[in-house]
Amino acid sequence: MPVVALIVTSITSICVSITVIINFDLLYNVFVSKKWEKSPRLALFYFRFGVDGFLGLAHIIIMFFMFLKLLGIEYIVTSHPYLVFSVIWPTANTVSIRTFLAVIINIDRTFAVFFPIFYRNHRISFNNYLLIFIASCYPILDNIMNWIVCDFKLIVPPGCVTFGCIGNKCFLRYSLAYEVANQLALIDALIIITFDVIPSFVLATVQVDIREFGSIMAFGKMTGLSLEAYIVYQTFKKKNEIVTNASLIHESVKGESPQEV
Repeated sequence: MPVVALIVTSITSICVSITVIINFDLLYNVFVSKKWEKSPRLALFYFRFGVDGFLGLAHIIIMFFMFLKLLGIEYIVTSHPYLVFSVIWPTANTVSIRTFLAVIINIDRTFAVFFPIFYRNHRISFNNYLLIFIASCYPILDNIMNWIVCDFKLIVPPGCVTFGCIGNKCFLRYSLAYEVANQLALIDALIIITFDVIPSFVLATVQVDIREFGSIMAFGKMTGLSLEAYIVYQTFKKKNEIVTNASLIHESVKGESPQEV
């Protein structure tokens, strides 16, 4: 049994359990025991707690599959393709909801912080429940891509208990491109805040003679851009490696006898 894989899977299982406990305890305190006051303004966060809790429960099952694989008895579940897919595909759909919801929350908080007057005057036009509905509908796009555009066929290679080896190359490219786009947006936002916004704020509030420090703003911008370039490069490199490895997996199982439904 691979020791490293066992350690990683065990730590992941602990983190998943903590995620489930914390998120459902938050919802319990707000909606059941009512120990905490419920606020309509936090509806997006309540929904996120529920999504995270569900993802945690789904990943507990996936971790169970992983332990079976480490023990060499994964055939107990992989011999039933529908069982594996009925856990993995809803989890992938929920991850899409979680990602899209995070984008909505980040945009909402950004406007609240940087454009408070505009936010106060116009935020009421965007009902939280409408935003939740939009986020919940996002997996429709994933299903169109998977079943129609990519013409997905359920094939479970021997020993496969994750979507990385079940999904076809077309959908993997789509999902990875979506993930990379989100990562790049978050990286760009972090770089701007760290190397542009914060230095500008410091220079505006602290009595500093910039002539004594040279081109501080140029230093901050170029440092941020160089760091961003490196992170983006590594992100694209990782994406290409994942797609290549997925292709090799699908090629390697062609000579075996995968189960097709």
